[in-house]
Amino acid sequence: MVRYSVVSPTFGPPSPLRAARELRAEFPRVVLVLAAGDLVASFGFSLFFPFLTIYLVQRLGASASQAGLVVAAYAVCSIPSGLIGGWLADRIGRRPILLGSVSVTALIVISMAFATEVWSVTVLMLILGCIDPAFVPAARAAVADTVDEARRPRAFGLLAVANAVGWIAGPVIGAGLSTLGYPFLFGVSGVLIATYTAIGLVWLPETLARASDGRGRALHHGTAPGPETAPGPESVPGRGGYSVPPLHPGRRPRAARPAARPRRRAAGRPPP
Repeated sequence: MVRYSVVSPTFGPPSPLRAARELRAEFPRVVLVLAAGDLVASFGFSLFFPFLTIYLVQRLGASASQAGLVVAAYAVCSIPSGLIGGWLADRIGRRPILLGSVSVTALIVISMAFATEVWSVTVLMLILGCIDPAFVPAARAAVADTVDEARRPRAFGLLAVANAVGWIAGPVIGAGLSTLGYPFLFGVSGVLIATYTAIGLVWLPETLARASDGRGRALHHGTAPGPETAPGPESVPGRGGYSVPPLHPGRRPRAARPAARPRRRAAGRPPP
């Protein structure tokens, strides 16, 4: 008599190590690098940005309307910055636009630690609005270059989650760091944003050339589509089996010419 034992499945939250393995198996390295960079950069940016108006009003003596205009100036400049950043990413490359934008952003945030006037902070925020958002379309284009269409929603979702986690944790930590002084807060924010540049310099490749020659979709599998990987006639599904669809639908195919018959030699004539 054979006895069968039933093992009840265990339910619970997945471990971080298992989740990391699944992400590494599902997405190429480019997506994971971008997600890590978005997490660090958004955390660093959100350390100071929610407290910028408080800094302008309480420490620099600006009015509430002036502080609001400074933040609005950043938002207005970010609109053309994203458009121009995407245009440059398609012509120069994703990597230089992304790293250049993040690097200049880190320098501007660190420079704000030495700005002691309202006008100087306003100028820095105007420049920041023109530079900082340019990395967003470059990063999203790099994802589109390396991830197939079916997995792009999950890849973009991963980047959005990383950005959201940074913005959730940043203000909480920034509130505590602001008690040590706003110059110190700006310095820490700039260093964290610069960490994105270091991550990109080491692990982020250029994806524009790979996408232009048709290899971008195969980076995750390590192979490029070519004659040996292209679908053959037998792999194209047709009606009643597998067949090749006609090149010109609606046009009747030409009948094959019959093979030519060999001519008979005359009797008694030697072969040539």
